[in-house]
Formats: sequence, structure tokens, C-alpha cells
Amino acid sequence: MWVEGRAVHVLATAQGALTPYPLENDLSAVSGVQDVAVVGVGPVGTQQVVVVVVPQGRLSRGDSAIAEPDLAARVRDAASVPVAAVLVKDWLPVDIRHASKVDRTALAAWASDQLQPAGIRERVARAPRNSAARPAPRVGRRGQAMKVLVTGASGMLGGAVADLLAERGDDVTVMQRRTAGGRHRERLGDIGDADDVDRAVADHDAIIHLAAKVNVTGRWSDYARTNIGGTHNIVSAAQRHGVHRLVQVSSPSVAHSGRSISGDGANPADPRSARGNYARSKAAAELLALHANSDELAVTTVRPHLVWGPGDTQLVGRIVARAKSGRLPLIGSGAALVDTTYVDNAASAMAAALDRAEFAAGRAWS
Repeated sequence: MWVEGRAVHVLATAQGALTPYPLENDLSAVSGVQDVAVVGVGPVGTQQVVVVVVPQGRLSRGDSAIAEPDLAARVRDAASVPVAAVLVKDWLPVDIRHASKVDRTALAAWASDQLQPAGIRERVARAPRNSAARPAPRVGRRGQAMKVLVTGASGMLGGAVADLLAERGDDVTVMQRRTAGGRHRERLGDIGDADDVDRAVADHDAIIHLAAKVNVTGRWSDYARTNIGGTHNIVSAAQRHGVHRLVQVSSPSVAHSGRSISGDGANPADPRSARGNYARSKAAAELLALHANSDELAVTTVRPHLVWGPGDTQLVGRIVARAKSGRLPLIGSGAALVDTTYVDNAASAMAAALDRAEFAAGRAWS
């Protein structure tokens, strides 16, 4: 196979080899782009396309490496392939052996670092557990540590989110039906009960809402009460008590109509085409939450997919158990790609959404 340029610069994606030069030529004409390079991030054979842009105008020292939504949208529109991320940098590193060529190896390493959870969260390095080095806590309305309510914290992801926020210095309260005996302040109650929710929400600056009915089967009325009614209760209480940030945790299934999704962003939630009671109820809940976005209450939605990690007894545990028993079916060729999310990465995404709620408000993020 003939490839334009050096072989080391070729991206090894799941769809095959991709040479960056034609794509860079197309992207160089995008409005707001001064210079551009395309690199691959991830394991060879499943690398994701990442575009690094030197934007027109200067970047300040505190700017995030994540491109502004308008610039990212223009880049994706002009790209002939799915783009996993658009990053910005004030300069592109040069290969010392060829002064006119971009050092793509160094640039790919930089891009990979920026896309780690700590890089996304405003470049605040996540300190190891029990370390004395902790990111500075966010400040709430009263000049104190931000008071955050986390619903559904008895689950693996909710617990990880609560732990992460507390580690960095936020004042965390968790709402759940039964005590979990954890280290966080608890408000026990039913997310479907408006009075319980109102008592839990009072005196908080922000909410991360994870509580949901996630079973594969069940009565529609149960899904509607918990997922739709619970979100309505959270939104209403947040508006009454002056909460200024709400992160609603949703699911990619809210925009899934039965066909494989490859390379798309967070398409609009659609309760009519979503499949199953869980997806339909979560789609309705997402629309309800986003509709409440306002100058007073910044609302954003995050859609993690197949979260797994320490404490997981559902996804990985079931796969291992069925494989051991010889009851794990092979679907098709067995080579289909499915996105999964490690629990620490998902928790970091929730924290980043909370920190940048005003910037991310009014839309969903996958």
C-alpha cells in the first residue's frame, strides 16, 4: 500500500490506515484556523482522530486545551472522517530533523495527555488518594467550599463522583434511599417524593443527579416515576432553592433508534424512537432537565456509556461469570466495537461538567 508521507504519521484506526495530510489540507481552510495537525490517540488499530488547531488570535496562559464549541463544530463539519476531539494549542512542535515538519509523535503524546481525565478538568491534576496535594476547592455562593448534592451515590458511579468531589474539597451531601455507611453526609429519601427531594436540595449550590431506575425490564410507571418524576422534582427544587448548577446524568440510549452509532456526537434525545422503557424515560428526563436551563440555573447533561471499574458487579462480573460457564454468546464476527467508560473517567467527566456548567449549559455531552 502506498502512503503519502512517513509511515509513523499514519493513523491506525478501526476503519483502516488514515494519512493525515489530505484532511489537514481541508481543515486549514476552516474559519479561525491558523495552523492544524491531525494525530491519532489510543491503541494501534483503534486510534481515534484528534485535530490540534492553532487558532487565529492569541491563547491566554489559562485557556483550556479543549476547543470552543463553535470552532470544534466548524472543524468537524469540514472533516471527511469522524473526529473524536478538537484541541487548541498556541504552537505546533517541530521535528528537529526536518525544521518545516510537525513533530507528530510529540503532538500525539501531548494530545493524549490533555484527553486524560485530569487534563479535561481544567488541567487540575487529580492527586492520588491520601495525598496531601489536593486541587483547590470550588467556591460556592457564600464564599465557602461549594456545597454539592449527589443523588444516587449508593451506586458505583455515584459513589465515585461523591468521593472525587470530596477529595478536591467540595462540601458533599449524598441523597439515597438507604444509608450506605459512607463518609459523606447523607439525606435519606425517595427521589420520586417531591418533599424528600426538596429537603435534600435545600442549602446547596450545585447538584449532580444520577439517581435512576436502570433495570432492563419493569413497568413503565416505575420508570416514569423515578426517572421522569425524579428529575422533575430535582429541577423544581433547584429552582426554588437558588441552586445555580445542575448536571443531569443521562445515557447514549436516549438518542439510539436501533442502528449503530459511529462517530456522532450527542444527538438530540428522542423519547419516541428510543428503545425500551429505560431509554424512553431517560430521554424524556433529559429533555425536561435541559428545558430548565436558564441564566439562574445552568443545566447540562452527560451521557456515559457502560461504566465499569472497581465495585462493578453488573457488566464485567456478568461477562466473566458467563464466560466461565460457557454461556457467553459470540455476536456476529465478535469484532464489533462498543464504547465503555472506566468509572474514574466518568466521575472526572461529571466533575468537569460541574466546573464548566455555564460553558456547557443547554446541551448534552457524550
